[in-house]
Amino acid sequence: MSEAMILVIFGGIFALTGVIVFGQTMIERKKCSKVTTGIVKEITTDEDTEQNQKKKKVSYTTIEYTIGEETYVQKSETGSTMNAHYIGEKIEIHYDPQNPKKAYWGTNEFLSLVAGIVFTSVGVRIIYS
Repeated sequence: MSEAMILVIFGGIFALTGVIVFGQTMIERKKCSKVTTGIVKEITTDEDTEQNQKKKKVSYTTIEYTIGEETYVQKSETGSTMNAHYIGEKIEIHYDPQNPKKAYWGTNEFLSLVAGIVFTSVGVRIIYS
C-alpha cells in the first residue's frame, strides 16, 4: 500500500470521527431544548496520570436540578484541571423534555463541537495534502 493511500485512509478516519462527534453533539443539542437552573452540589477531585507520568488533579462537578416534581443529580462526565464552579453556584442546565435525565451544562457541548470541527478539518487536510 502506498504512502498516499495510507494518508487518505488515516485522513478519512479522522474526518469521519469529526463528523460523528459533531453530528452527535448537534443531535443532543437539539433534543436538550429546555432550560432550567441547577445548583452545584459537590466538586470531587481525583488524581490523573498524564503520559509523562506526572500526576494532576482533575475536578468533577455534581449538579442538581428539578423538573416538575422530580429532582435529578448528575456528575460531569469529563473532568477539568481548572475548577470552573463552586458549591452552591447556580448554573444553566439544558435538558431533554422527553428524558430530563439527559442534560448538559457548561462547556461540554462547546468542547464537543470544537473537537468535531478540528477532527474533520485535520482529516480533510490530511486527505488533500
